[in-house]
Amino acid sequence: MQKQGVLSFAILAGGHGGRLKGLDKGLVKLLDGKTMVEHVINAVKWLEEEVLIVVHDEDQAERYLKTLERYRVKVVVDVLPTIRSPLVGVLTALKNSSKNLVMVLPCDTPFVSRSFVKFMVEKACSVKGFFNVLVPRWPNGWIEPLHAVYAKNISRVIEKVVRSGVLDFKSLTKKIPKKAMK
Repeated sequence: MQKQGVLSFAILAGGHGGRLKGLDKGLVKLLDGKTMVEHVINAVKWLEEEVLIVVHDEDQAERYLKTLERYRVKVVVDVLPTIRSPLVGVLTALKNSSKNLVMVLPCDTPFVSRSFVKFMVEKACSVKGFFNVLVPRWPNGWIEPLHAVYAKNISRVIEKVVRSGVLDFKSLTKKIPKKAMK
């Protein structure tokens, strides 16, 4: 299916859980007793690639390390802790990954399937030439930037956009050359 060692997975878990009244959504247990983040880990761990859990601060890192101690994952803290945005999570993943490509997934998608992960990995590995972001697009044109594969070299663009105060993915896509969008 893929060349071993081509990409890392990053599970974004640094959100503030506003809809859950401040609960750490990735650590919410479902009926099977597993946390949401464990379900996402299980969707990617079969590929035996590097898995990063991106959190907002050291306190959150400790909670994830304790909960996920039986998994082979690396917990990393946001590189721009004063800015709250999923883009900061993506930037953190890119800066901490040992691979050139990073597939990003949110921690609160416990039903993400192995078949979707496999599909995205195969697409990323089969692209001829260079790409910045490989992002799924719905038939209505909506994109899923938190279920996408990012090239490590885009980290400078993301950091520049975030530091300028722009924190949404739509604005990021406007900064990327259109021919590079796949």
